[in-house]
Amino acid sequence: LVEGYPTQLRSYVPVFTAYTDSAFPTEIPTDKGLRVALRYEVGRFFASLERFRQAANRKSLDEAYVAYSDMSLHLDRYLRGRSEE
Repeated sequence: LVEGYPTQLRSYVPVFTAYTDSAFPTEIPTDKGLRVALRYEVGRFFASLERFRQAANRKSLDEAYVAYSDMSLHLDRYLRGRSEE
């Protein structure tokens, strides 16, 4: 059932990129800092998405839960416009 989700979610990369670049277009420190933070969270989101895809392929429920929770965390951070390590 969930095998199709990673491909669908990966299709949002251009949306995240376009928003990040258009919402914070200048080189002033705040815009540049936010672009870096948002790009970081997008990268972490898609790394978690890849782990989710692999867990789904292996039918590893526990790994899929962890990967999904990481995806949720990084998407939330992206939407709130902040990055926390």
